[in-house]
Amino acid sequence: MATAASRGANQWSVAMSIMRAAYRSFRDYRVHRMAERTLAAMDDAFLRDIGISRSEIGVVVRGLKRGQEDKAG
Repeated sequence: MATAASRGANQWSVAMSIMRAAYRSFRDYRVHRMAERTLAAMDDAFLRDIGISRSEIGVVVRGLKRGQEDKAG
Protein backbone atom coordinates (compact mmCIF):
# COMPACT_ATOMS: atom_id res chain seq x y z
CA MET A 1 0.00 0.00 0.00
CA ALA A 2 1.32 3.43 -0.93
CA THR A 3 2.04 5.88 1.82
CA ALA A 4 0.85 9.47 1.75
CA ALA A 5 4.41 10.62 1.05
CA SER A 6 4.83 8.34 -1.96
CA ARG A 7 1.42 9.37 -3.36
CA GLY A 8 2.41 13.01 -2.96
CA ALA A 9 5.72 12.40 -4.71
CA ASN A 10 3.93 10.60 -7.54
CA GLN A 11 1.45 13.44 -7.95
CA TRP A 12 4.33 15.91 -8.05
CA SER A 13 6.04 13.81 -10.71
CA VAL A 14 2.88 13.69 -12.82
CA ALA A 15 2.38 17.45 -12.46
CA MET A 16 5.98 18.12 -13.51
CA SER A 17 5.60 15.83 -16.54
CA ILE A 18 2.49 17.75 -17.61
CA MET A 19 4.29 21.08 -17.16
CA ARG A 20 7.29 19.89 -19.20
CA ALA A 21 5.02 18.69 -21.99
CA ALA A 22 3.11 21.99 -21.98
CA TYR A 23 6.37 23.95 -22.10
CA ARG A 24 7.73 21.86 -25.00
CA SER A 25 4.50 22.28 -26.90
CA PHE A 26 4.52 26.06 -26.39
CA ARG A 27 8.22 26.29 -27.35
CA ASP A 28 7.62 24.27 -30.53
CA TYR A 29 4.67 26.49 -31.41
CA ARG A 30 6.82 29.61 -31.01
CA VAL A 31 9.64 28.18 -33.13
CA HIS A 32 7.22 27.16 -35.89
CA ARG A 33 5.43 30.51 -35.77
CA MET A 34 8.73 32.39 -36.06
CA ALA A 35 9.73 30.27 -39.04
CA GLU A 36 6.35 30.88 -40.69
CA ARG A 37 6.67 34.64 -40.19
CA THR A 38 10.21 34.64 -41.55
CA LEU A 39 9.22 32.75 -44.69
CA ALA A 40 6.05 34.81 -45.13
CA ALA A 41 8.15 37.99 -45.12
CA MET A 42 10.17 36.75 -48.11
CA ASP A 43 9.14 37.69 -51.61
CA ASP A 44 7.71 35.14 -54.02
CA ALA A 45 10.84 35.04 -56.17
CA PHE A 46 13.02 34.10 -53.20
CA LEU A 47 10.54 31.46 -52.04
CA ARG A 48 10.56 30.03 -55.57
CA ASP A 49 14.39 29.97 -55.48
CA ILE A 50 14.33 27.82 -52.34
CA GLY A 51 11.72 25.54 -53.84
CA ILE A 52 8.48 26.41 -52.06
CA SER A 53 5.41 28.41 -52.84
CA ARG A 54 3.70 30.78 -50.44
CA SER A 55 0.84 28.33 -49.95
CA GLU A 56 3.29 25.65 -48.77
CA ILE A 57 4.88 27.65 -45.95
CA GLY A 58 2.87 26.01 -43.16
CA VAL A 59 3.46 22.55 -44.58
CA VAL A 60 7.19 23.12 -44.92
CA VAL A 61 7.52 24.54 -41.42
CA ARG A 62 5.72 21.57 -39.88
CA GLY A 63 8.06 19.26 -41.81
CA LEU A 64 5.36 17.49 -43.79
CA LYS A 65 5.88 16.26 -47.30
CA ARG A 66 3.67 17.52 -50.06
CA GLY A 67 0.36 15.68 -49.99
CA GLN A 68 0.48 14.90 -46.27
CA GLU A 69 -1.20 18.12 -45.14
CA ASP A 70 -4.67 16.55 -45.40
CA LYS A 71 -3.64 13.78 -43.01
CA ALA A 72 -2.12 16.17 -40.46
CA GLY A 73 -5.41 17.78 -39.53
